[in-house]
Amino acid sequence: MHLRDFRIGWRLLAKEPGQTTVNILGLGAGFAACFLLLAHVQFLFNYDGALPERGRTYAVKEGLNVFSPPVWTLELPLPLSEVAMRNPALADASTVKRREVKAQVGAATEALSLHLVGPAFPSMFGVRVLAGDLDAALARPDTVALTQDYAFKLFGGASALGKTLRIDGRAFTVMALVAAPPANSTVSFTALAGAGSATWPAEERERIADNWGAGAVHLYLRLKPGVPPAAAQAMLQGALDHKMNVAQAGMGKDRFADIALVALPERIFDPHIGTEKKESVLELAALAFAVLLLATINYVNLATVRTLSRQREIGTRKILGAGNGALARQFIVESSMLTVLASGVGLVFAWLALPIFNALMNASLDKVFTPASVLCALAFGAVTGTLAGAYPASLAMRAPSALALTGHGLFESARGQWLRRALTVLQFATSMALGAICLAIAWQAHYAAALDPGFDPRPLLVMEVPGDLRSAPVATFRARLAHLPGVLGTTLAWKEVGLDYKMSAATHTLKDGSAVKYRNEFVNSDFFDVYRVTPLAGRVFDARADTYPPKPDEGGAIVVNAVAAHLLGYANPQDAIGAPLGDAAQIVGVIPNFRHGSAREAAQAVVYRLSPETTILTVRFDGDAGAARAAIAKLWDESFPNDVLEMRGASEILADNYRGDTRMAKLFGAASVVAALLAAFGIYVLAAYNARRRGREIALRKLFGASRADIARLMGKEFALSVALGALCGLPLAYLATERYLAGFVERAPLGPWPLLAALAGASVVALASTARHTMSAMRTAPGLALRA
Repeated sequence: MHLRDFRIGWRLLAKEPGQTTVNILGLGAGFAACFLLLAHVQFLFNYDGALPERGRTYAVKEGLNVFSPPVWTLELPLPLSEVAMRNPALADASTVKRREVKAQVGAATEALSLHLVGPAFPSMFGVRVLAGDLDAALARPDTVALTQDYAFKLFGGASALGKTLRIDGRAFTVMALVAAPPANSTVSFTALAGAGSATWPAEERERIADNWGAGAVHLYLRLKPGVPPAAAQAMLQGALDHKMNVAQAGMGKDRFADIALVALPERIFDPHIGTEKKESVLELAALAFAVLLLATINYVNLATVRTLSRQREIGTRKILGAGNGALARQFIVESSMLTVLASGVGLVFAWLALPIFNALMNASLDKVFTPASVLCALAFGAVTGTLAGAYPASLAMRAPSALALTGHGLFESARGQWLRRALTVLQFATSMALGAICLAIAWQAHYAAALDPGFDPRPLLVMEVPGDLRSAPVATFRARLAHLPGVLGTTLAWKEVGLDYKMSAATHTLKDGSAVKYRNEFVNSDFFDVYRVTPLAGRVFDARADTYPPKPDEGGAIVVNAVAAHLLGYANPQDAIGAPLGDAAQIVGVIPNFRHGSAREAAQAVVYRLSPETTILTVRFDGDAGAARAAIAKLWDESFPNDVLEMRGASEILADNYRGDTRMAKLFGAASVVAALLAAFGIYVLAAYNARRRGREIALRKLFGASRADIARLMGKEFALSVALGALCGLPLAYLATERYLAGFVERAPLGPWPLLAALAGASVVALASTARHTMSAMRTAPGLALRA
């Protein structure tokens, strides 16, 4: 490469500002989409990348066999974690218990994500101390360590060391300041305290101290070099089996629960406890390169047309002695310059779109624009330009100089024309496939979210209270809620209706020896009244007749859903009333099926039981939702000044089941729009090239009587064929992808062919709009003027 090549290239790019701008904007959009998607992929694959020895650090998970299928959780019994921390075969072990509390400094109050951790936690997770004594902060019950960002939020510019804040009404001293963990960390904290911290209520700790069946803390292990994960797993499994044998569990299983270890780099992709699917993340990477490929194809098409229009320049340079190497070098330099500029513009686009992308993907990529990532993006742009400039350079090298100087005919071969047509077809195929997939996913998510859950969620607000039915503050809060204007009732349950994150299952043996599996849901006696559920037979719970614990020699009243009644062998709901189930519990009512999961699962047999251990409060209101939320929030602050209120509408909770689907639909929609715009840019220029290339043919056709409609059909024929071939290539793939996606749902939206037809119609409109100007120009061309050109 010579400096002269860059000077000439810059002058040539500046000579045609319109086409250069189109090229830069098109490629910039592709680079921006690719950069953001690949940054998100790298963010997920580098989870816990800051850990000192991430390859030997594991999270422990427990699969509870009391459920069918087993339910896996990171919440482990406290005594099991103590067994691990006493084991000398492990390099380190630490428990982590998260609490969402309020931190008070003077009159200011802030939500605080407090993690109670063991002494080994800082070394295992690479906590970087900025000031103070972290070991001391974790050793004492009345001290905490804050991240520097959170300390600044609480105390402003003044040093937070030695300052006091209040948590749960108690004073705690800030003993250390630490760096905030990266956003892609398994344990993301704003404050740390020791496992013996006074923020962990003593009565709660005592209640779980010897309880091997209740989850309480997360457990992380760091193995010694050479120690296999199976050895640590066997040690924990043996300890649990010793305490929770089959007789104690009474579930007819080989063991109460299974223990397994998950390496932290893989935790996010774990099929049981992970939040991401590795296949989906790889699909995002493929989508990133697909969008960039479309942008590059668009550039190659435009660059080819530009090369063909420079025939006189190329011919002159050849006659003056320029060799093929010099020509190729010049075209590749021009291409690289343009793509590097486009990658720079793409970085600006990505920076502007980052807040929207973070919200769309539920990501945190605020620190993605590092010097290394920017340099990599620019280098990638240069490499892309080199590859993309190869075809235009080959055209210039093959151009016959004598023919080029005559000005007659363009020297692109038939093979080259077919290659560009194939690239255009690929653009349309990708755009239509992405559009059809987007429509299908969005429609299924909308359909699933609109399914009848068995109750009206609109007038219901849900929150978790700091205590259960036996708690005096909770009882007082409910009593005060009842007097708020517009509040029609309150009730408690053990989890939010619609979310399936925890479950209690059991089995009932019928007279014929067959087993019926059902799930238990624990609720308050006024649950069905607040949810406005009318029984199909019998009655729902009644606070005057149904008590907990049940009366002596009684199993208590239970309510079952229609599926449970059917599986238990009752032909109609009325037959089930009064029937016993299991421990002498008596069915008093049969209700319609509630939707306790998503549309991905079939309706299950559910048995509703009374229990005081319920912490999820539901409020039914009448009137303005905003006013109800404000009144409840004010009362909450008065009743629970040390606890953070997290209140959501029941409709929001049901929509959580499909939040990932909606996010994916938006992502595919954005990609399809980018692909459609790129196709539109490319077709616009190609239409201009076609109008010029076929100018003489059009003139002759007009001289022989061709009408404007004939010319319109001639101009539109090639692009109509491109759209048709794109549909034949892209829509079957979209159909297969859609069917694969819908296979995960029990209740599928009645899609039919409309997403495919809509994508085809959209591509047709794009093609028509992009070619309309040049088609109209060709229709108005005077025959004599075209023949003189």
